[in-house]
Amino acid sequence: MKNYEYKFVEVPTSENGKEANAPLKICAQIITAESKGGWRLKQIMEPQANVRNANSYLIILEKEVG
Repeated sequence: MKNYEYKFVEVPTSENGKEANAPLKICAQIITAESKGGWRLKQIMEPQANVRNANSYLIILEKEVG
């Protein structure tokens, strides 16, 4: 059975109350950089308007261990 570890990276949609500068481009840069360390994209969760204080994308990465 394979074992995996997970990494969670938040990318804010706003900075100091102002809209962030291209958060999806930042997500792409993070995914590209982390893939060089063996991490692969599992999922990106978008902020939900109906969830209080949800103002970040959540990148979920996984890597096989062992």
